[in-house]
Amino acid sequence: MTIGEQAKELLEEKNWNQNDLSENSGVSITQINRLINGVGYPSLRTLEKVAKAFGKELAIEFI
Repeated sequence: MTIGEQAKELLEEKNWNQNDLSENSGVSITQINRLINGVGYPSLRTLEKVAKAFGKELAIEFI
């Protein structure tokens, strides 16, 4: 599962839209949109902010 797919699921669980995630994470709406749509490569800091907004910890796994 991609980061974008995981983010979409968590948005649905919280009943949030991308603007809500942007406001709660402090990450721009443009970056949120790019993350969800799999465009570009988000920084670790961005991923940490998004994870924290969702109440999750960031874990990196090599598969």
